[in-house]
Amino acid sequence: LRGAEAPSSAGAAAAAAAAKAAAAAKAAAALSPRPPRQRQRGRHGGESPGSGGTARRTAQGAMALSTLIAKRTNPKSVLRRVAIVGGTHGNERAGVHLVQHFEAQPEVVRRPSFETHCFLSNVDAIQADRRYVATDLNRCFDHEFLERAANTPADKRIPEQKRALEVDKALGPKFSTEPFADMVFDLHNTTANCGVLLCFHKDDDFAREVAAYLKYFVDSEICTVYWPQDDPPFLPTIGRSGMTVEVGPVAHSTVSAAIYERTKKLLQHALDYIELHNEYIKNPSSTKIKRVTVKLPVAERVAQLDYPRDQQGRLTGFIHPSLQGSPELHPKFPLRQGSPIFSDLAGDTVKLDLTKLDPIGAPLDPNGAYLPMFINEAAYYEKGTAFFLTRVVERDVSILAPETRPKL
Repeated sequence: LRGAEAPSSAGAAAAAAAAKAAAAAKAAAALSPRPPRQRQRGRHGGESPGSGGTARRTAQGAMALSTLIAKRTNPKSVLRRVAIVGGTHGNERAGVHLVQHFEAQPEVVRRPSFETHCFLSNVDAIQADRRYVATDLNRCFDHEFLERAANTPADKRIPEQKRALEVDKALGPKFSTEPFADMVFDLHNTTANCGVLLCFHKDDDFAREVAAYLKYFVDSEICTVYWPQDDPPFLPTIGRSGMTVEVGPVAHSTVSAAIYERTKKLLQHALDYIELHNEYIKNPSSTKIKRVTVKLPVAERVAQLDYPRDQQGRLTGFIHPSLQGSPELHPKFPLRQGSPIFSDLAGDTVKLDLTKLDPIGAPLDPNGAYLPMFINEAAYYEKGTAFFLTRVVERDVSILAPETRPKL
């Protein structure tokens, strides 16, 4: 997973990577169609417009979903290999620098009972300092996309098809009951004011356990959210368990020292918890470790909103000043029917109309309060997403409590 996977810093390599984008764009168009332009309506697909998100309703797709369920055995098993991934989006730089740091100083992430593998994913995009070359690599890991990529002749594959297959082979395979990585942490940054946001599958009990430990023993400001699909197209789903570690706000192509350090410490505590888990599995009668049950608030997407647009798809409004930069997924900052959400070109306020939204799942309560997420994320303009609305549910989660509280 090392050596050849690391990006070159040579200027020629960066220029070559950037040059690939123009040639690949035409081929990528079929893979990443632009979303429909609707003012307050969104797509049911949640975070993955344009790339599938749910396996095709075929016998093969159903079998793939059953494999995803069968491989989630971490809560009762010793973890052998953990992967830390950076650069899935090439212009989200904190993860890139963290992986390079861990490669240079492996003792920082080394633990006695398991291997830690550090991995740079979208190498071409990292070299070009852009989110992706032809299509978003973090929308390339559902069954439909991987199957299509595998069936595409090698000389016809766009860069992210090729790389998705390589990453799936290195860390998975995703649709196997014995993937290489037992846990995958995929490091991301966002321009939105989300703080630390941990994203994982609703049925991934071990990812939820790690998230709950981090929130209650490490950083109480952590927020969590479920991925909306049964077969999410996101890179961490390759492993037996996995989560996206989303930290912001920070501008793309830049690094915030505070966010870099916060992410690094969070990862170290997550690795410590996996070490604690392995110790407990090997010696469940230990008096040094006990289980406690905590309540974990988890957000679920209920709607996706686009910006106001005209018939040509051009923006006619922007995030309202009262919403821009507000803390996300914070119970003190909910949105309700009539809340200001956009300012139009004339400076007039556009208010939230819950009755006109296309809900993801259950119908919306017009009298309800919903928490926004990924407000004005720069990378989501092309996806037709101004922000998501979420509702928060509480889950009882059993976690391991060490005898000594971890030092922050």
